[in-house]
Amino acid sequence: MEFMQFIKTELNDKWDWFVENSPQGSIFSTSTFLLATGYEVDAYYVMKGLQKIAAFVCVVENGNIIQAPHVIHSGIMFGKWNNKNTAQINAIQFEVTEFIVEQITQKYKEIYFNLHPEIIDIRPFSWYNYHNEGRKFRIDIRYTSFIDEPSILDLNTSRKQAICQTGYFTTEEYYPQHLCMLYAAQNGDENIDKMFNIMQALHIKDMLKMYVTRYCGQLGNVIAFSTYKDTATALYSAGKMAECASAGLWWAICSLENPIVNLEGINSPKRGAFKLSFGGSVTPYYQVKLCQN
Repeated sequence: MEFMQFIKTELNDKWDWFVENSPQGSIFSTSTFLLATGYEVDAYYVMKGLQKIAAFVCVVENGNIIQAPHVIHSGIMFGKWNNKNTAQINAIQFEVTEFIVEQITQKYKEIYFNLHPEIIDIRPFSWYNYHNEGRKFRIDIRYTSFIDEPSILDLNTSRKQAICQTGYFTTEEYYPQHLCMLYAAQNGDENIDKMFNIMQALHIKDMLKMYVTRYCGQLGNVIAFSTYKDTATALYSAGKMAECASAGLWWAICSLENPIVNLEGINSPKRGAFKLSFGGSVTPYYQVKLCQN
């Protein structure tokens, strides 16, 4: 491949156009989401001549790339190569990833982030400093769950029983204050301001759906989904009643217009068991980490 450049850019409409047209572009890489977090964000294009063939985005703190709360996926996004065959695309993506690894290891002291699930060839991370004693990437596997054709037949028995109980009523309502209140009661209030700002920014851009479940008139659970391209992603959920969580999530899954629902993260035993009981996939993605010696 001819000479490539790593060009820093701004989070603007042109950036969002690239994200929207990249197979690895997600809500977490859009300017709307990232600017709402208030984090320091660095964004780059990989240029070949005048063509943008890839992009890279990361959250930065004290000269390090960090895996920040709220920003589940970051890193590499490829352009589309509709006129290339599979072998050519694999070769291009490998070379571009190798180039990006070379660039970020020169620019940042430590590196830590989650790649998008569609980034599957991570050999350039695995082979960094392969032939010498320099520092190397640690690569871990994380998981999420996608549902593309929800069917009650795919739910496990306990989940079917929970959503079929009477007395639960779910509506689509914009209730960010209530979600933040319930979330803080369960998890503490450290990230509540960012959480509220993200929901507000997405709501203004019509990129958020929120569902409120009540039991016999009492507030039970609130869940927020981002809606971007063909995917609705579960961002935040909190409540007082476990049964309300089951009823509310199933109602939301069946109501969302996006053909794919990402339940975002099944990386702890309890959380994983709950989300997988709705019949979704077990989909891996990679977490890469490079520390100073």
